[in-house]
Amino acid sequence: MSYHPALAPLRKLVAISKLSRRIARDREEMKGKLGLGHFEGRNWRRFHYHATLCGAGYGFLILKRSLFPALGNLRLR
Repeated sequence: MSYHPALAPLRKLVAISKLSRRIARDREEMKGKLGLGHFEGRNWRRFHYHATLCGAGYGFLILKRSLFPALGNLRLR
């Protein structure tokens, strides 16, 4: 946010600040429910594969939640 012009609209600044909360919540959900934090390898490339698969799984979960709002509290475990 510090790189925005001084005359940036307040609405835009608020929307950007809310994105950080969403990103933190998504990251915690991916770590807890999809195993993002379970990687124990030592190779950056393999971690990248692991994170990509977790991201794809999270995208699938979000898609299912949006199609079936009643399943919004779907538990994976």
